[in-house]
Amino acid sequence: MGKRKMVALIVLLCASCNVRQKLDIQKKARIDADYIIENLDQDLVVAHFPEDNFPRYKSEELINKIKNSCGWNNRRGNFVDYATFEYNGNSNIAFIYEFILQCDSLRFILIYNINGKEPKFLKLNIEPLVRQNPLIVHKEKQLLKYDDLERHN
Repeated sequence: MGKRKMVALIVLLCASCNVRQKLDIQKKARIDADYIIENLDQDLVVAHFPEDNFPRYKSEELINKIKNSCGWNNRRGNFVDYATFEYNGNSNIAFIYEFILQCDSLRFILIYNINGKEPKFLKLNIEPLVRQNPLIVHKEKQLLKYDDLERHN
């Protein structure tokens, strides 16, 4: 095998290792996001909110509101989509869930930094379902069908 072919093979192997590592980190982030969503009304879930991004009192406030006002156990909805994006030179992934709750119909977007060896939970965005979100590619999975809403208005 020639030198060029050997170098090309090594580059290809290194690239595939990096892709595999990135996919493993994304999978870990999804597992954590699913756990947080499943247990968002449980006090122990606060341990999954890094204090440097989520002041403890605000995380506890959110959990108490969901637990006491939103009927989390009776929610309707599920995971809708995910999106990867670069922000300030960092690779991030957002997992998007939509639910109809007693308190409101809400979209939960959990954003993770996936640059390191482990994913880091960065941000939780909560928005009303009536607001369209450009991160959602698979619109057919959404609870609200915006085409239907526009025809009725």
